[in-house]
Amino acid sequence: MLLMSPLVYAADRSSTDKWTTYYWPMAAGLPHSRVNDLALGVDGLLWIATSNGLVQFDGKNFKSFNTHNVEAIPQNHFLSVHTTSDGKIVAGMDGQGILIFDGQIWRHIGTTRDLVDGHVRSITSDLDGNLWFGTDYGVYSIQGGQLRHFTVDNGLPGNIVNGIAMDVDGRIWAGTLQGGLAVYTSDGFIPVGSDIGGVLSLRRMGSSLWVGSFRGAFTIPAGCVNPVLINLPFYTAVTTFLGRDGSGVWAGTPSAGLLYLQASSGTKWIKPRFPEDEIIRCLLPIDKERIWVGGENGLYLLTQSIVDVITQGKGLPGNNITAITKGSTGELWIATQQGRFAVSDINGVRPIDIQDDVKSGIPVVAMVSNSTRETWAALQDGRLFYNQHSSFQLVPGCDILIRNGVTVLASSTAHELWIGSRRGLYYWHDGRVDLCGSAETVIHDLAWDAAGRLIVGTSDGIFRIAEQQWEEISSTCGLDISALHVDSEDIIWVAVRERGIISIVQDELRPLHPDIVEPLGEIYDLVSDEREQLWLATSLGLRCLPKYNTNLRLSGMVDAYDGLPGNISAGESTSILSRLADGRIAVATTHGVALVDPLDFKAFETPDNPKIKGLYREDRLAEGDVIHREGQSELMFHIISVSVYGGIRARYKYRVEGLDSLWIVGDNSYISIPVYNMESGYYRFAVQIVDARGIPSKTTYFNFSIKGKETLRIWVLLILIVITGAVYYFYKNRSKQTQKAAPAKYKTSALDSGRAEVGKECLELLMKQKHIYLDPDLSLKVLAQKCRLHPNHLSRIINEHYGMSYNDYINRKRIEKATSLLNERNQTLSIQEIMESAGFYSKSVFNTAFKKWTGETPSQYRRSHSA
Repeated sequence: MLLMSPLVYAADRSSTDKWTTYYWPMAAGLPHSRVNDLALGVDGLLWIATSNGLVQFDGKNFKSFNTHNVEAIPQNHFLSVHTTSDGKIVAGMDGQGILIFDGQIWRHIGTTRDLVDGHVRSITSDLDGNLWFGTDYGVYSIQGGQLRHFTVDNGLPGNIVNGIAMDVDGRIWAGTLQGGLAVYTSDGFIPVGSDIGGVLSLRRMGSSLWVGSFRGAFTIPAGCVNPVLINLPFYTAVTTFLGRDGSGVWAGTPSAGLLYLQASSGTKWIKPRFPEDEIIRCLLPIDKERIWVGGENGLYLLTQSIVDVITQGKGLPGNNITAITKGSTGELWIATQQGRFAVSDINGVRPIDIQDDVKSGIPVVAMVSNSTRETWAALQDGRLFYNQHSSFQLVPGCDILIRNGVTVLASSTAHELWIGSRRGLYYWHDGRVDLCGSAETVIHDLAWDAAGRLIVGTSDGIFRIAEQQWEEISSTCGLDISALHVDSEDIIWVAVRERGIISIVQDELRPLHPDIVEPLGEIYDLVSDEREQLWLATSLGLRCLPKYNTNLRLSGMVDAYDGLPGNISAGESTSILSRLADGRIAVATTHGVALVDPLDFKAFETPDNPKIKGLYREDRLAEGDVIHREGQSELMFHIISVSVYGGIRARYKYRVEGLDSLWIVGDNSYISIPVYNMESGYYRFAVQIVDARGIPSKTTYFNFSIKGKETLRIWVLLILIVITGAVYYFYKNRSKQTQKAAPAKYKTSALDSGRAEVGKECLELLMKQKHIYLDPDLSLKVLAQKCRLHPNHLSRIINEHYGMSYNDYINRKRIEKATSLLNERNQTLSIQEIMESAGFYSKSVFNTAFKKWTGETPSQYRRSHSA
């Protein structure tokens, strides 16, 4: 099973489909940010086709295969990868054919007389184990050891084949860029579905064939040949497609990120909380709960999340939640920053009315429910509300609370309420409010022990109240208590703001535990789950603390990267955590309520040992180098660790031994150390990775020394003077020669007139017959390879023969295609469809190029030529 790496983004979810996203950029080990294709080996390892090598990934480490370590690999730009039924890895390259790897030996099939085009964009196998390839010049197959070639002469609607797949009946399908689909028969290919536009991807999932094109997404059910359009929320091209019969459908796009359609929702697509500017290139399922995503900027893994959310879109009267409490029948009461209320139960989320004459928009700071189905709430201004049936009513006779400000509520029986305030503890009973104890005591939080006695956290200490009598449990003078919780074994847990956790066992005070303060941040509230794990709502997210961990180290955390809809509420309320009847932990956030399933909670593995890539100034320095203080103001260390990419799950802990013995915690992988205050001597830079539990990795060291040579500055100054004088003399004389006779452009180029003419003819052939400019991924390098030229030589040909740059040349061809479509009579294509049919991804680039070559915008051109 592939291991998880750094979590960096979370997907938006419905109640049944919760997705979390892990991300590996180039900094995590990918040799190139562009992931073109993905395949799973029979051993479960992931194979990645990138623009700089073929990569094997075990979930933690990347192993690259390229021209540097495999003799059989002729170039490093890979477009496709496929696993055969007997376990071989087949990879297609951008111009050099295919590679076949049987686990030990690499075999290369390059461009020959038979394999004319080596730009292999897609690969599949048929029922007999024969390989099929989609290339820029038709389809190839290897059948019985023989290579067969199919082009437009054999029924293909176009020669640029972006997708190839086998359907459930064993038929081979090809998707072309210019003319739609074709299905293979014994007599060749038969064109079908020409109205779907240029095909970008083709895949079989379940019993259906799925197609992504410039015009959207299509499916072809088993036994059929006619594509069926799948409606998207807006018009967009689909670069890759993934779906299952009876389950969800994923669509990757070049301009709208990742889209998801849940089978039970009909036609309601959602956009997961995924980088919207990511160009999605490929999708690969592992199982029902995990999907690999390849993009322009790296590799992603989507997996099921443990977090569900309740937001304004699901019935809340507002998203900024300030207080929650569990009702006696398992429902969840929710209060908002605007002073509105809602309840969530098996029937969904519904708002709760408030007495009309007291609606004020004041935030709710405390809320509590008791066993008799009563719910109480206090506003920030001290007003108290009561609800037993359908609406909240203002509780009269509580003026003293309005003056003192409510901080917390506690209730256990009918018509009985304990009210904590900034000036004392009050007891409400039979319509009357009485002060209990001193009015000078600040009440921070309230909790009930197993015997039904009230535990009070105050500015003076922790107290127990029985029959209106105060009993001191422990003095905490000078400590700023933020939250209080009593678990099922009567252990009292006390959160001290910005300092850590106190535990009180049988009235014995356990010390503060500062070693977990830094990963925690500020603590707002505490609650325990059915396994007696302690959950902490903190400024850095929701944290889990095993009760029987003697070192009190965190077992893990849940934060925005796991799907929390916002930061945990940090207002005056301590009523922001609640354990529900089904065991889930509810937490109030600034953008809704998060419901966390602790039974599915898994801590991350111990972090990997960091690597120090190098010591930097103008150039890289090796370990053990001598640093001259006068010539260097600072040193820069680059730390490499898979655990830390994302900066949330684990952090760096570093120090310079010999300079400072204190560890510094941070999440920046580039660490700057000033040199000016360092004496001459030997130093050692030490780095650890500390995970969410507080567990450190092994220490990695980098040794260096500082030397202070006073004569160095003088020598450097003299050398600079000599060099400056020489450079000045050289350029002064050279400028005179340049004025006499400036060399002609390309004078030293190795391109002769004969090769230039052949290159120009090849270029025009590709443009006129193959219409290669319609490929949105076409680059100067790719076009040069097809013309058998160096990119510099092709650029020169375009400059000299057409008087323009490569980009202008291609864009002009595309605009000519666009204007021809706009000029067609009875044209029903939208401007967006015409843009993508002409080979453009970006609307802004299309509009700019169109106006440059026509003097009008596409809409103006259509209106002026419609007559």
